[in-house]
Amino acid sequence: MQKGITMNRKVLYMLSAVLVLSGLAFSVRTFIDGLEHRGCDLMMRINEVQCAHTGVNPFDVWERNVTTERFRGYDRGDKAPVSTEDAHKLVVHAYPPWHTTYCWFYGWLPRPITTALLGVVYGISLVFLVGAIRRRLLPLGTAERVFVWSWIIAMLLTDLVSCFGCLQYGLPLAALALLMYESLDKGRDGFAAVCWALMMIKPQVGLLFFFPLLFGKKYKVILLAGAICFIATLWPAWVYHESPIELILQVPKIGMPYNQEPVASKVLAPVIGKSATFVWAVACASICAVGAWMFRKSDRWLVRTLPVAWIFPLWTYSQIHDQLATWSLALVWGMLIVGVGRECLSPSARKVLGVCTGIEIVWLVFSSVWHFCVAIHFFNPSGHGWIYVTAKTLQAWTVIPAVLFVVLLPVERARCAVHAGEELRKS
Repeated sequence: MQKGITMNRKVLYMLSAVLVLSGLAFSVRTFIDGLEHRGCDLMMRINEVQCAHTGVNPFDVWERNVTTERFRGYDRGDKAPVSTEDAHKLVVHAYPPWHTTYCWFYGWLPRPITTALLGVVYGISLVFLVGAIRRRLLPLGTAERVFVWSWIIAMLLTDLVSCFGCLQYGLPLAALALLMYESLDKGRDGFAAVCWALMMIKPQVGLLFFFPLLFGKKYKVILLAGAICFIATLWPAWVYHESPIELILQVPKIGMPYNQEPVASKVLAPVIGKSATFVWAVACASICAVGAWMFRKSDRWLVRTLPVAWIFPLWTYSQIHDQLATWSLALVWGMLIVGVGRECLSPSARKVLGVCTGIEIVWLVFSSVWHFCVAIHFFNPSGHGWIYVTAKTLQAWTVIPAVLFVVLLPVERARCAVHAGEELRKS
């Protein structure tokens, strides 16, 4: 067992039960929402590729620049409501142009087969993630392993249920992030670049990985992944008879109508106007860059990329199923709680860890009870929607930064010093 584990086993088991119950309670409302959506996200992805097969850019349909007999744009607040004449049409949103190339086969396969294929990808992704977490928890005792698993369940079960309900890409992207970390750890830069290029189907998740890769001097990975995305853009550009540069410039516009990040939309917008979203995104990206620079010397890429897992749910458009990629942050935090690396911490840093963990557990329990009551129609949440919006944001914004920078950094510095000493002795 790791040195520094001081929590009583009975306390760990009790906290584990509370965390699991919180995760289950929180996910009830998401499960009900998922029954209503019934795989709507995958259906839109299929519609978009089928639209591309006809030579029409789905982005133009979504922007209402083009009208077709089969397809209509997804509802958005900045455009007129869908007319009754168009209500029967297939709904399209818009994804980056390289997604169209990656998933061109969607236009050839029946929908049930495409759905089944995504189910297979889900299964493989879940096996990869569970296996990776299990390997990292093997040195711990039973009570500590149970607690860390419960912590991860409380953090991510709702995201997983949302992913399954909407048939979204969140789980495969989380697995791709894992494969990228392990590939970088083993020096397999080419495979890491392929993983990152695939993750870029959701730029709001994938783009921030640029900073850890840059400060890690992985220039080959950056160039190769960029080349893959650009080359994959050439095919839809040829089909639509548009410039690939124009298609790439459309990508930032895709999430803008749905970007309701609370700080940008509620705090900054009344002060600085329409530029609030851009200013907030730049500020968050800058914080991510600082965090990536601080962890640049870690010998574990899972740790080097933790600032990305912290920032991407906050910096721009993000849905709950996208936040499955924060599994690495939940894992590292949970291991710190049970004592892994705590011997490297100062007394003040240990206090920060304890306070942050206490706040997080209280918030998880409160928000879980709230959402469960809403799900069973115990009360009407009208006028209190801010709780739904801030549930994940508060988790990330108020707690994780302190854990990440005040607590984890000295642990990593100590590990790097030990690693450097071992390398020196070997030489």
